[in-house]
Amino acid sequence: MVGGSALAAVYDPPSTASSTNQISSGTTPSGLQWSAVATGTALPIRTSATSSFNGQPGAVVYFNTLTGQLQVDPKGYDLNGVIITYTSGTVNISGTTPGPFTYATGTATNAWSPATGTPKTFPAIQTLTGLPPTTFAARVGSTIGSPLSPSLTNTGDVGNIASTGATGFWNLGWSFPLNLVASGSAASMQIQNFKTIGQNSNANANILGYGLGFATFQYGINGVTGNGNQVGAVVPTFALLGITINVGSGTQTQTQAGYPLISGSDPVFKTGAGALVLNAANTLTGATSVQGGKLLLSHPSALQSSTVTPLAGTTVALSAVPQTTLGGLNPNAGGIVDVGSGKINVTAGLNATDLKTALAKGLAGGAWTGTTGIVSSAAAASVAGGIPRTVGWLDNGNGSVTFAFAAPGDTNLDGLIDVLDATALAGSNKFGTGAAATWRDGDFNYDGCVDMLDVAAFLSTNLYNAGSYNSASLALAGGNGLSTVVAVPEPASLSILLAACGCACLFMTRRTFSSGRLRP
Repeated sequence: MVGGSALAAVYDPPSTASSTNQISSGTTPSGLQWSAVATGTALPIRTSATSSFNGQPGAVVYFNTLTGQLQVDPKGYDLNGVIITYTSGTVNISGTTPGPFTYATGTATNAWSPATGTPKTFPAIQTLTGLPPTTFAARVGSTIGSPLSPSLTNTGDVGNIASTGATGFWNLGWSFPLNLVASGSAASMQIQNFKTIGQNSNANANILGYGLGFATFQYGINGVTGNGNQVGAVVPTFALLGITINVGSGTQTQTQAGYPLISGSDPVFKTGAGALVLNAANTLTGATSVQGGKLLLSHPSALQSSTVTPLAGTTVALSAVPQTTLGGLNPNAGGIVDVGSGKINVTAGLNATDLKTALAKGLAGGAWTGTTGIVSSAAAASVAGGIPRTVGWLDNGNGSVTFAFAAPGDTNLDGLIDVLDATALAGSNKFGTGAAATWRDGDFNYDGCVDMLDVAAFLSTNLYNAGSYNSASLALAGGNGLSTVVAVPEPASLSILLAACGCACLFMTRRTFSSGRLRP
């Protein structure tokens, strides 16, 4: 949320899932859900009945009741005026009326932001012309557009501009400075004390049920009849307690983001479209929620005691280390978990059923390119190149589970296909029975049983007794990633496997003939 300086803020779109600007789950006195009010449909545009604007969702202002952050959402319209008034008394205020608003970055014409650098109260303008904005203690607002007022610029830093067009109207979301509301005032402010001026006859004036003009603000839309007389809702939001680490773009290590060590029991929220690299042995016990961009796990103990939840559109990925341990994982929350070419151990909270559900989502017919669940970018690249690779998994029997980049046949996920795997497959007694089977039993294609398809997958790798197939696996075993051959028992065990599978096939065939289902 914070950008540029301690006073500046980039527009932070509120939602019902946001950690920094979460829309209240409550209702207005008239019984409307705040989440519905936030869409603008409850207080629509009011104008001529023949206008295409009439009845369309209206603009909205958000007020964060915890941080005091005040934001404007034009809903894409070209606003030519915004007036936000806060007072417990009459709306006919003056510059001396007490109120919560402060202007540390300057008042009047000095309240416009530069195109680049530290933002001020209002968005950056093209040229300084016309009337100055209002910077009263009880009111913040301005008209937009020449000749009455300056037009906004559409070029500059993301936290400084609020216009996309050459005409310079206000049509982008805007966050006022974080200290526009005086320190300590937010806790005592009440949403109904945001009020409009002389608009009691507007049909939107008391839709929320607080009283005529209460919990509202005033705005105008270019080209709409009754310019300046629109009444919109002020919607309460709140910030969740915890640590929010925002990476707006690019990639930052946790130290670069200001958190060389993440600890404590409060939740952590990763926001922004960029990537955050966790490359330290963090002791965090609170939950970790990925609400935007990527979270890269680049230390074996990056989140060893934290439960990680990647939400829709986000990615948690293993990066630069062969394995990591998580305190917990919610892989079915809508996001992606990319195990890469390594291994992820989950200590608690993820059962085999939910793990298999996440793997099925990522499997994508064997390509491992799913848009949700567990994937492996390394397996996807291998499969695309004609090399059989997949993601294996283990239920460790102590409440923990493991999943890893794997070659079909590596039943214990140690990076080798050897006598241990052949013995496990032959000894599972699942081949050809149709009985429910796991990866450890030999179900390498996720069809739930062990059959000739799995044996074929085992043999297709040509990796039996060939050493490690993955340099990451060597690192897990303490190797240097240079050697590709290890000492293993005699390959006679492979014959044992084939013989066991052959006997099973013969048994099943004889049983089928004896039952009369097939005729010679």
